Amino acid sequence: MNNNIIKIKIKSDLNLYGKKWLIEKPVAQVVIVTGMEEHSGRYDTLANFLNEHGYNVFSLDYFGQGENVKSKEQALGNVPPHAFNLFTDGLAHLIREIKEDKPLFMLGHSMGSFLAQEFAQRYGDLLDKLVLVGSNGPDPI
Repeated sequence: MNNNIIKIKIKSDLNLYGKKWLIEKPVAQVVIVTGMEEHSGRYDTLANFLNEHGYNVFSLDYFGQGENVKSKEQALGNVPPHAFNLFTDGLAHLIREIKEDKPLFMLGHSMGSFLAQEFAQRYGDLLDKLVLVGSNGPDPI
């Protein structure tokens, strides 16, 4: 298995995979929660930029995305019941695994912003900062 691949067991028969970008002496950790039609690999450029500025970066792929897909069949409708809650729990497992004496930031983009908000409501004590990008707001009409 590639050494930048992460695996988080969220149930006895269910794992989530994603990617990590690590440096030797990080000043903080960043967890990226991706959008609906994205995957962790799309964040290589941002993760490398954050690495250059002193941050370790982690990103779990949502069900049916990125490292969670080993075949085309797995990507098509392969979302377990209660996936939103399961994924939020998976993020908590990941953060508990990587939590150190350094600040931990979460960045949620698009659909990931909704997952990040759910995470903050349920597990906010695990975060030092939360950044929401491309989220939804009031309808101006």
